[in-house]
Amino acid sequence: GQRVSIIGRTGAGKSSLMVLLFRICEASTGEILIDGKNIASVGLQTLRKRLSIVPQEPLLMEGTVRMNLDPFGNRKEEELVEVLEASGLGAKILDVEVGAGGRSISA
Repeated sequence: GQRVSIIGRTGAGKSSLMVLLFRICEASTGEILIDGKNIASVGLQTLRKRLSIVPQEPLLMEGTVRMNLDPFGNRKEEELVEVLEASGLGAKILDVEVGAGGRSISA
């Protein structure tokens, strides 16, 4: 339940660290420990379910708001509506079309 922020200047290794934490590439030497446990011994799906990234620039894919929130269709509509309402948006925008990079969305 703990949150940790990784910040740093350009070239400091933030992206490289994320690649290693999410095991997109395995570390060639050494170990990466979370709560004293080597992440190499944690199942990939389990590990990735427990980590999240908030990018500096949001990524929106062409499609609907619904598809951007739940690209694999794993969530119930009630869950999506709950998230939208918690963020100050309403359920009405679930099926609004989004252009690539969020072109059709305005603040």
